[in-house]
Amino acid sequence: MHLHVLELGVLFAVLAGLAGAVAPVSARLAKVLVTAFVVMSSVFVGSEALQVWVAGSARVLGALGLGSLLNSYMVLDALSAPFALLLSTVFAASTLFAALYTRLDARLSEERFWLWFPAVYPASLLLLLADNMIVMTLLLDLTTLFVVLTAVSYAERRVRRAAITYVVFVGAASTGVVAGYIALGASAGGLFRLSEIASRYSGGPVEAAALTIVALGFVVKAGTPPFHYWLPRLHGEAPPPLSAVLSGFSTSIGVYGIARLLQAIPTPSVLPLVLLVLGGAGVVYGSLYAATCLDTKRLAAYSTVASMSYALMTMGTAAHLSHIGEEIAAALAFSAALIYSVGHGLAKAALFMALGVAALLRGRSVEGLKGLLRLSPLLGVLIMLSSLQLAGLPPSAIYISKTLMSTVGLSSSELLYDFSMGGLATVLSAVYVLR
Repeated sequence: MHLHVLELGVLFAVLAGLAGAVAPVSARLAKVLVTAFVVMSSVFVGSEALQVWVAGSARVLGALGLGSLLNSYMVLDALSAPFALLLSTVFAASTLFAALYTRLDARLSEERFWLWFPAVYPASLLLLLADNMIVMTLLLDLTTLFVVLTAVSYAERRVRRAAITYVVFVGAASTGVVAGYIALGASAGGLFRLSEIASRYSGGPVEAAALTIVALGFVVKAGTPPFHYWLPRLHGEAPPPLSAVLSGFSTSIGVYGIARLLQAIPTPSVLPLVLLVLGGAGVVYGSLYAATCLDTKRLAAYSTVASMSYALMTMGTAAHLSHIGEEIAAALAFSAALIYSVGHGLAKAALFMALGVAALLRGRSVEGLKGLLRLSPLLGVLIMLSSLQLAGLPPSAIYISKTLMSTVGLSSSELLYDFSMGGLATVLSAVYVLR
């Protein structure tokens, strides 16, 4: 059996997940095996994802037989490729970081961490590749389970409370997504691949309601207000390598899910308005809370609330432009949202890893960061660079994304709200970054 690059990447991802099972016997051996498999998978998946994203092509997973096993086409296309690139990069960096960090944090159970953390990767990767929406949602539930089991590597009450809150919110969102997809699939004659649902979508009131419910489920997963309550609690209390994956990639699943819907199905006219209003409110709310936080990890988590809200607002702009027939501007806005998600994910993962080490050295207080540059120049520079990237300074990916959105906003008087909120997001992010 000849395996192609993508299939090798998925195979090594699955092996990384399975290698965690060694942890109860030997955490050190599990750490070595998981790190090796994740890095190899990252190289294969990342290179293939970058090629697919640039070329706008697609790769179908065939030789591993996962499509038949999961009753789903497993496809890497131009939409899933940037998120696969983000996942492979963030998880590889977080795993390498975890190999060092877990030796330093006395609060952390290495055996429990290395048993469950590696399983987050293959579940997340297969989620991105799945074309069957029910399979995608089940993989999302599996990812949630592995995240929770990894989070409680800290055997503390506040961590358990944060994990329970996460399960309640994301579980409710997943239930809504499944119910919506079942309704859509039933109207499509019992078909659950998104391409098949799209081909039979008529835009009736039941289908429109189901589609809106699915979209709201992904809004919850993105951590956008008023459904954000779980995000600062879990991201703020989880082990730093897991926080890096959660803020760096996992919240982007919400953006990916909505992007997948917008790309495939003519959405009801109310959905762009919902995304614009919730996204705009989330930008302001998340930024203001980040600007007043005294805890570094909570600050970074509320920054994620603001950033994911901005990404969803950008998706709403793309949907609105498509509704009014401005397809070129809609494509630019859509691309801006994808670029923003990737840029934010890379910077936020780096920030959470750096803040995790800083917490061991100086505590989690914002005041504790003062003087860090003298104590550890490398750590101080990493925090500074990742923060500046999040603020959107050139030549960062976030700067490119916001420049695209400025171009789109100036081209249409109907996008004054979007353009204004984008400018406000930049100002507010600069406020809490420069603290």
